[in-house]
Amino acid sequence: MLDLIVAPRMPKVIEILREATRSRHANLASIPAMSRLFAADYTVSEYKSHLGRMLGLIEPLERAAFLAAEESAEAANLDQGAGKQASGPESRVDSTGSCVGVKTPTYQSQPIARPGFPAACYAGHPDILPNRSSDLRSDLIAMGMTEVEIDGLERCLHVPSLSGPRRRGFTYVILGSMLGGKLIVKQLSSVLGSEGSYSFYGGGEKKYATQWASFRSDLEETGQHEVETVCATAIEIFDVYAAWLSEPL
Repeated sequence: MLDLIVAPRMPKVIEILREATRSRHANLASIPAMSRLFAADYTVSEYKSHLGRMLGLIEPLERAAFLAAEESAEAANLDQGAGKQASGPESRVDSTGSCVGVKTPTYQSQPIARPGFPAACYAGHPDILPNRSSDLRSDLIAMGMTEVEIDGLERCLHVPSLSGPRRRGFTYVILGSMLGGKLIVKQLSSVLGSEGSYSFYGGGEKKYATQWASFRSDLEETGQHEVETVCATAIEIFDVYAAWLSEPL
């Protein structure tokens, strides 16, 4: 009787991503800016500073994703018009991965670099998911900050390039960060109560759960040949997060 040979199960792309970023995720969770979220003596002032710091990184990341999507769309249009395959757009975003804080005037001097993104920018590019900076702005405004004060917060100037499949690494980190939001909100609300606003960590949980499911499905269907690039980008973004949140305010 012949023995049946069972082929080993190929790991899912999402499993490969999780394993590749496991140590980075643990490192990020351990830095004071994140671990303090669970402290019994956490203050509203600390929380506002934390959200402002998060905005200072997430807006530039969203900008990088937007620019990359715009360039991809432009390249595709040129492709169709010329009847030939494009070589791919060159990112206009610095890919050093190091964070150099700058004030808003320098940040605003770059194309589409002013703080915030109108909803129309996202409507044309559903693959940029999600618009997390709007949640941060909503929280900061609810906690007493003005638009002028928010626009004056420090921004991270240099973020990884998010062109092509690298954009999936960005989406994995940003959407995946919502998975632990419920625990964070539970702790924060028990300490800060009604003085805090929790849109960023929990307000959009249902909306982003749908986007997360869609992202995972698309990743498994079409991301097998891009997994190394997606993993490398996700690791890079985790490292930028850790560096940015570790800098003194």
